[in-house]
Amino acid sequence: MYALLGKYDIVLITDFPAVADVMKASIVLNKLTGITFTSFPAISIEEFDKITV
Repeated sequence: MYALLGKYDIVLITDFPAVADVMKASIVLNKLTGITFTSFPAISIEEFDKITV
């Protein structure tokens, strides 16, 4: 977890098995806390290179 300056206040770096799991967690956390979450799915550079070559 990191505190940020600017548009976003906090970043959590997590690892989920699938994007759908991230969506479920975001919805549950929003309902529990009232906080809006934004996710940014990411892949490794190596995986990116495999896809784009």
